[in-house]
Amino acid sequence: MARSPDSDLFEVLERLIGAERFEDAAFVVLTCILDATPEAATRASIHLRPDGDYRGLAALERGASRLSAPSADDTLVPSATAWRWVAHERAPVLVDVRLGRASVADGASAALATESTKTFDGAASLIRLQSRGATHLLAVPLRAPGGRVAGMIALELRAPQAVDQWPLPESVTAQLELLAGFASPYLCGLPFERQNEAPVDPLLPVVGAAMAPVIDLLRVFARLEESILIQGPTGSGKSRLAAWCHARSERAEGPFVTLDIHTVPEATQMGELFGWRRGAFTGAVEDNPGYIARADGGTLFLDEIDKLSLAAQAALLGLLENKTYRMLGDPTGARTANVRFLVGTNVDLADAVRDGKFREDLYYRINVLPVRVLSLDARRDEIARWAGFMLDRRHRQTAPDGDAELSGEAAAVLERQTWPGNLRQLDNVVRRAYAMFVADRGEVGRDALLAAHHVERALALELAPAQQTSIDALRRAAEAFVDEAMQRAEAGDTLDLDLSQGFRGLVLEAALGRLDERRAVYELFGRDKAIQSRNYIKEIRRELERGQQLVDALRED
Repeated sequence: MARSPDSDLFEVLERLIGAERFEDAAFVVLTCILDATPEAATRASIHLRPDGDYRGLAALERGASRLSAPSADDTLVPSATAWRWVAHERAPVLVDVRLGRASVADGASAALATESTKTFDGAASLIRLQSRGATHLLAVPLRAPGGRVAGMIALELRAPQAVDQWPLPESVTAQLELLAGFASPYLCGLPFERQNEAPVDPLLPVVGAAMAPVIDLLRVFARLEESILIQGPTGSGKSRLAAWCHARSERAEGPFVTLDIHTVPEATQMGELFGWRRGAFTGAVEDNPGYIARADGGTLFLDEIDKLSLAAQAALLGLLENKTYRMLGDPTGARTANVRFLVGTNVDLADAVRDGKFREDLYYRINVLPVRVLSLDARRDEIARWAGFMLDRRHRQTAPDGDAELSGEAAAVLERQTWPGNLRQLDNVVRRAYAMFVADRGEVGRDALLAAHHVERALALELAPAQQTSIDALRRAAEAFVDEAMQRAEAGDTLDLDLSQGFRGLVLEAALGRLDERRAVYELFGRDKAIQSRNYIKEIRRELERGQQLVDALRED
């Protein structure tokens, strides 16, 4: 006999308040759900998606004393359709597995809203549910503070007698919604427990605390056949994660192929994807198998999918739905695509859909397993470890048996920096610092130890990123002046502080390069009185001479 959540709600809330991790709170919630529902409920799972991306995943079998271990067959019921309906309708959704239909609850009652009943297109989800004997899937929304839907609780049921009707009493469904509402803030706000498994391959040598939950999810997602959408800023490591997922998939023995769509002109995108026969169009002087054929039996990573033209998007959608495609100019008919798709982007595809730049149906087709890669600045505990890995990798290219490491001071310098270019920028700086180390040493020895001054010199050559403020740029110029003075002091020389006044001349020189006319330059800087007294021409000439003196002094070396 099912217990009512109301009878022990305070006990549940007390246990939630004492939970320190997402997994602890998930176990409390799922246990309460299974205790409060009839025996027909065999399994419950929590899908935490506060921003649309997967952040947390937990499942519990009836009678189990702990959460299910991550496994492709037992832990996940991925369903873009169920999630889309829950997020849009903000109400419970019932999937009839046998009929392949989904319906939304009619208001607060546990009745089917017949006008909302539609064909459920999550074929992979239906197959996985059927393999566990489930006849129904009930998805209840998790609401974040403010009412936004932040995920769902999925309840699997074996209720063969319930055909075209709600398989649970109305009171139970209402109680589940109440419990989900109470539990949601705890589930959304708690940190995640790090899995014991650690990366053992060079594709993912560093995983910090912030990225650990994402990697734990990808360990599950990698073994599935559904598409993974990897979102994150440029240079954050999306292609590395895609390769890592392929290596852990059932297709690991097949090829891993990457197509950077940004590098392909719109006119040839479909041809590069699907291939073409000789003579298919002007310039097609020989056959091209296309990227889908190259990835046959393996994985195709489509990076920067937001750059795909609308025509190519429509063709890709057809491929994902039907698993078939046709080469351009091929009269022999459709081919079967034996490919698993991973997708990368550095933009918000939901915004692209709203702007009409990305097809909504394709977005939902690839948004089955979405994860978000954080910027390197949000993973600061990884900076020194990634730099050490990059340094050792670079050193072993010239000294295969050698070892290289950063000094503690060098690592601290890197950790103090901001990294708008993410891992890609960090790798460039490490390579540059290594080149300066070799230049100072005059040779490449077996071992290498990069000091702080190697890193500082490498960073000094970085172009100021667009995100820097004017104050940052001015301070950078001041630091360069001080660096020059210190280098001269070490050589027994001095740099006159008065030369810093020449910076005014450099500013005026830069302004003249843009405005051409001296009067316009003084108007730009609010020097109207000087213009009226007609002294501005001499003043500009004097400041330019001071600027030239500064340049000449710095060029003496």
